[in-house]
Amino acid sequence: MTTKQLEKIKKIIAELEKDYDFNDFIMNYIDEDELKECEDASDVVKLIEQANEDYEITDTEVIYYTNAIEYLKQEDPSLSESIGIAEEF
Repeated sequence: MTTKQLEKIKKIIAELEKDYDFNDFIMNYIDEDELKECEDASDVVKLIEQANEDYEITDTEVIYYTNAIEYLKQEDPSLSESIGIAEEF
């Protein structure tokens, strides 16, 4: 992998992680030398998956009620239905 390709992959990762609630930046957990050895996209995905398994970078902590509701709105499509049922009772 060339330096230009490596920089492009790092830029793509940085752009994609903006859309997710990670505890930290992915590149803080990926060895750049290992990334250089990747031959295709599936190798990069495997490297990120391994980093997530090792360091749990995608775990989120829900502490406050408003945070919990926001998280549920995004992750639980049945939230509206559940709230509607609760209001009925």
